[in-house]
Amino acid sequence: MKKLALLVMLGLSATNAQAEVKETITDMTRGLVKFTKEISSGVTEGFKEGRSSTESADGSVVVTNEQETLEYIEIDVLSVAPKQDSNLTVVEMSFRNKHNKPVKITGLSEEGALLTIDKEGFSHSLSSWQQIEFTVPNEAAKKYSFTFSGEASQVKQVRVWHKTYEMSADGA
Repeated sequence: MKKLALLVMLGLSATNAQAEVKETITDMTRGLVKFTKEISSGVTEGFKEGRSSTESADGSVVVTNEQETLEYIEIDVLSVAPKQDSNLTVVEMSFRNKHNKPVKITGLSEEGALLTIDKEGFSHSLSSWQQIEFTVPNEAAKKYSFTFSGEASQVKQVRVWHKTYEMSADGA
């Protein structure tokens, strides 16, 4: 009987120890994931801030978000057209530099920075991920084409960061 009681007590102790180990490992993993996410977020933010607060090697002002871009650049949608033999839309845009220095635009590749909105209110993202970075010469404009998923005939709006451009009946 004593042996049986001893075995039961050892079994209960082992079960409690397993539960404590599992809880400890869960807490450690949760903390590690949170720590890793914060590091990643900090690196990303530091990279953006570092780039936007400096000039590029060619002397361009670097802009990485809507506020900075609109300070230097005037954006217009020139055309919205179907891409031949596909269910994709090509949006041609104009980026006019209002400043006396070249402006390097970055950050348009980020999720949600460039979208089309169809007539039913659904958003469509770029058709493929690509790093978008280009320089607009001082006091000049540059045309740039972006390819989106979805049908061109259904596009109602083009959104660049948070600014929305309405499409007219002729597609621009």
